[in-house]
Amino acid sequence: MVQQYLDDGYGVYYVAGISGAGKSELIQAFHEPGYPSPTNLSQPAAAGFQEATPVAAGRRKVVLVDSSGVDLEALRRVDDEAPVEQLDLLRPLAPRLRGLLLTVDMPRLAADGERQAELLALFLLVIRWLRAGGTYDPEVHGAIGFREAVIRDVLLLPRRLPIPVAVVFTRADEAHGVRLPAVDRPLFPVGEDPLLLAYHGLPRLFAALRTHVSHFRFDITHAFVADPDTGEVMDPAPCGIHETLSWLLDGTWRWPALPSRTWLDLSRFVDEKLLRRDVWQRLPEPAEVD
Repeated sequence: MVQQYLDDGYGVYYVAGISGAGKSELIQAFHEPGYPSPTNLSQPAAAGFQEATPVAAGRRKVVLVDSSGVDLEALRRVDDEAPVEQLDLLRPLAPRLRGLLLTVDMPRLAADGERQAELLALFLLVIRWLRAGGTYDPEVHGAIGFREAVIRDVLLLPRRLPIPVAVVFTRADEAHGVRLPAVDRPLFPVGEDPLLLAYHGLPRLFAALRTHVSHFRFDITHAFVADPDTGEVMDPAPCGIHETLSWLLDGTWRWPALPSRTWLDLSRFVDEKLLRRDVWQRLPEPAEVD
């Protein structure tokens, strides 16, 4: 199915994250009317599974590709041998990608935030490697293993990923009060700053974005809101995802033209030197929301 969209000239945006992080629900919220709805909402996708969903993007032809969390896990388990099946799925897509949407399961930050960060950081590394035409030959690279070979190749690349990458903390409505070990305080999703949450709570992922990506952003999304008494879905669309996907799809990520890391450095300088604040040294308390 994905190859058909590639042949038809669709711009491809890849959605990656662990199983159960809400990838399919986010795609469903942007689903293009008139096309069949995604079919994998009821259960996690199996290994090697990719669901392609056309979405509204003005006159542009755009498709979101929902990957299996199992495939993401397979990349992490590999050190010496290349994950052939996963690379075969990603290789034809990597050069055609127009953007990435990475999902972080917010309620599970306390339990496995580090694992999620490691998985997504490795995914960015592999995508950058594949876009540059990276190949792995066991006879040539066998002495250092797959992961080390990829890192070595990427270190020689002159450019970061030229495509936008959005990271969203999903299922935030289920994360109220979840403690984040990295900062030792509970989360209050509605008032949290997603950028600072990533910087303090997922430093490995934050560093990977600065290293591999030119334009990136963070956001927090709420899942489907259900009535606590009846269980009826009150709001069928997750909050927050429309702004994030619009940033990815409509080209606003290109403005300003400077890379995201440059603007972050400027913001940090102003915050520390001019405003005398310390939000970059510690995760501040959430902002009050009326």
